[in-house]
Amino acid sequence: MTTPPKLNLNRPYFSYSKDTFVDYMGDSSLLNQSTRVSIIGSRKPTAIGKKVCETVTQFVVDKNWITVSGMADGIDTIVHKLTLSKHGKTIAVLGTPIDKIYPKSNTLLYQDIAKNGLIISQFPIGSNTRPSHFPMRNKTMANISNITIVCDASQKSGTKHQVYEALRLNRKVYIFDHILKDLDVVWAKEALMKGAISIDISNFKTLLDF
Repeated sequence: MTTPPKLNLNRPYFSYSKDTFVDYMGDSSLLNQSTRVSIIGSRKPTAIGKKVCETVTQFVVDKNWITVSGMADGIDTIVHKLTLSKHGKTIAVLGTPIDKIYPKSNTLLYQDIAKNGLIISQFPIGSNTRPSHFPMRNKTMANISNITIVCDASQKSGTKHQVYEALRLNRKVYIFDHILKDLDVVWAKEALMKGAISIDISNFKTLLDF
């Protein structure tokens, strides 16, 4: 792989980090265009999680907004693939160096996003990937997004890191009600008390249509 160009995100994108330079592939102007909506959730989504993810992604693309996700299995993959299939624009924020495709099963998706969207990584080529990098990635997603929507999640889900960061930045955070009804997902209920908004399949278009 040739050395990718560097992008200086500056504040407020990396307000939690001194290192504001990232590697990128694709169209960096997407960071300055339109409304950017993070659509996130579990690597092993439930049936309802998949359904709301597909419905929300279709709505966002129809609005000509840009989708943002983390190119992981599950919800992330659904978001990126559906966006591109509908000729929308998507941004993938990696928890790995930009030359390391994870999961490998998303190799073709990675290539498609690099050609028709934007891939960014704050982790230098050649660096080791650590578990702590994925929460850092989630915070970056919160920083570059105007809105964060959680379609499916568990108590251990890394999505909570993005939710808390987005709330700290006074960005809009929406959590689907089936997550809030799960008694095991304590952080989601705490997020409501901090300003997150509960949505369901019947009202999300009204709440997001601004």
